[in-house]
Amino acid sequence: MKKTLVVATALVALVAVPAALADKPAPKPKPIAAEKTWVKVGGGKNYGTVVTLNSLGVTVTPLKPASTVSTGLRLPITQGKLILSKTGDVITGVKGSVGHVGGVKLTNGDKSVAVRNVTVVANLAAGSPDASKLTAQIAGKRVDLGTATLGTVTLASGKVTVPLTAISLSQDAATALNTALGTTLTANTSLGTATLTARVVGKGKA
Repeated sequence: MKKTLVVATALVALVAVPAALADKPAPKPKPIAAEKTWVKVGGGKNYGTVVTLNSLGVTVTPLKPASTVSTGLRLPITQGKLILSKTGDVITGVKGSVGHVGGVKLTNGDKSVAVRNVTVVANLAAGSPDASKLTAQIAGKRVDLGTATLGTVTLASGKVTVPLTAISLSQDAATALNTALGTTLTANTSLGTATLTARVVGKGKA
């Protein structure tokens, strides 16, 4: 009788173990580790920043080696470096700068001014306001050309693409252009959009 009781108790214990385990909460999935990757970038054929300009009431002419393309003006890239913040395969932030050569000549009647050597300064951190901007030489003096809003940055097939979904004129640039051209441009005037496509020439962990 005692042997039967012992066996029965053991069977109950064996059955009860899986039930107890089943009551434990499932382990939470671990977050995907964030990482940073730096990329050195350069230009070349089929690379550059294509700018689609809004009308500013002035005539726009490319200054070589910038050129006219079907969607606007193409500014050749010299070089640059970007630090990309990634979560998995998704780029969530980008910091750094990319330089360009050439530019545009703006003409208003008998007055004109050159805007050259545009630099895209990327400063987009995950969860933070976009602090990206463009700088340029206007009449030989470097100024902040305007603010820029970045779209989804991608890195694939040896190239990095940075969409600038909105570009707005800065107060300093508006003042410089008005002085040179006799225009009445104001700060925050929408300049248009752009897409930067650069060739990756170096890469590593930041």
